[in-house]
Amino acid sequence: MNGPSHYVKGEELAERAEVLIEQGDLHGLAPVWVALAQVQATLAEAAAVALGTSHVEALGWADVARTRYSDLDPEPGIRH
Repeated sequence: MNGPSHYVKGEELAERAEVLIEQGDLHGLAPVWVALAQVQATLAEAAAVALGTSHVEALGWADVARTRYSDLDPEPGIRH
């Protein structure tokens, strides 16, 4: 899995947890799904920070962030 894949998986797991919480499952499986979602989010963050972002990876991040690649800053770095 790459960073964007971990991000998407984390969102899916968080949605499962949210459904269970809305159904009142605060002590059953909901906390497990929350923990698993948090692990996926942590892995996504680690991938983004540790590996940097190649062009292909940037396209994947743009997709999961639901933005267009053209919206991304063409020259990453400090903005003035």
